[in-house]
Amino acid sequence: MIAEGRAGFPEIRITFRQFAVPETAICRLPRASSAGSLHDCSGYVRKPCFLEPSTGKLRRRVAYNKVPSNQLEDSAMPRHDVRHSTELHASSERVFEAVSDFGTWTTWSPWLYTEPDAEVTVCENSSSAGSVYAWKGQIVGQGEIEHRRLDPGRLIEDEIRFIKLFKSRSNVMFELEPVGDSTRITWVMQGSLPWFLFWMPSSMEAFIGMDYQRGLRMLKEWLETGQILSETKIRGVESVGPLQMAGVRHTCALKDIGAAMQSAMTEAKGKLT
Repeated sequence: MIAEGRAGFPEIRITFRQFAVPETAICRLPRASSAGSLHDCSGYVRKPCFLEPSTGKLRRRVAYNKVPSNQLEDSAMPRHDVRHSTELHASSERVFEAVSDFGTWTTWSPWLYTEPDAEVTVCENSSSAGSVYAWKGQIVGQGEIEHRRLDPGRLIEDEIRFIKLFKSRSNVMFELEPVGDSTRITWVMQGSLPWFLFWMPSSMEAFIGMDYQRGLRMLKEWLETGQILSETKIRGVESVGPLQMAGVRHTCALKDIGAAMQSAMTEAKGKLT
């Protein structure tokens, strides 16, 4: 007897050696995502089949295993991992006290030096779990960062949530390690980007990495000398005239987007030469 297949599923062939057909048999179906499309994971899920009395055909009860949306996002989104370290001539308790207090971030933030007039909001209790530091500006975009875990003298765990220019969230950590009478601090960001920025993780790691390096130098200067000499000077604004743009159009399935982008880039370069 042959169970009828459905688009996207293989035909199931089951042979019975006796005329008596049990009410249920076991079919092996691929696991599926919560969206109903096949999810790329190993193994099968056992689901019952039933005999339809009117036709005498064996049919499947199709049921999908739901994959939690956060796991589906994590598996599909492009990942990034940024980390930079420096050594400060200060105790780990002093460094922790400074970094865990969002009220100090406006002093040594590497981003506010690119846009000093950006709007910043800090919780009244700025150095406890649940405290939030939010920002909004034309250059720095919009977002917020929240303390999730504070381990005095050792670790600060935060979640950063970007709203503009695009929505994403990442885990941020400050790891503190005493080194004699100094402290080694490591600034870490780990997370994922929207799927359409699949090409960006390496670029983002470079850009955020430069900001982290500058921020750590500013933090070091502030804790060791009590001041920060860095400043941003705008020497003028230059207008740029109309730009000519060229492009090519390609269509593809989501799983083939990387190869399609490479093909489109090659074609576009060929048209410009």
